[in-house]
Amino acid sequence: MSNAVGAGEQGWLAGGVSSIGSAIQLTAPLLAGWLYMGAGHATPYTLGFLMIAAAAVLLGRGIRAPAAA
Repeated sequence: MSNAVGAGEQGWLAGGVSSIGSAIQLTAPLLAGWLYMGAGHATPYTLGFLMIAAAAVLLGRGIRAPAAA
């Protein structure tokens, strides 16, 4: 990620990425626990599967074969 910004913005980017990661690590277990208690024991796993499947589709769309010369 640091190659995407200039030298003067790398600290800002690292701090932002770290903050987002920390916020996700704080909220994800709370959300999973709430789903487990409220909607059933399989719901967090189903949601996780759907998120991984969506990420795989998006990743697949982003990877393209090199153009033939």
